[in-house]
Amino acid sequence: TIPVIALSPVLITIFGLSIASKIMIAAIICFFPTLVNMIRGFESVSPSELELMRMMSATRREVFFRLR
Repeated sequence: TIPVIALSPVLITIFGLSIASKIMIAAIICFFPTLVNMIRGFESVSPSELELMRMMSATRREVFFRLR
């Protein structure tokens, strides 16, 4: 993991002081916390809930949209 404080100077040297560097920094700040929370949500399903979905003959798509 790289802190944004350490990554910001690199992005500024690549993109300059334009709006592109600011957009990239804002995107990184927004994207990674969302990604981490999404992965935690996918993994937080209990085995009993998955077993219930299997017993009800749910497809992988139904498990994804209804349970995860």
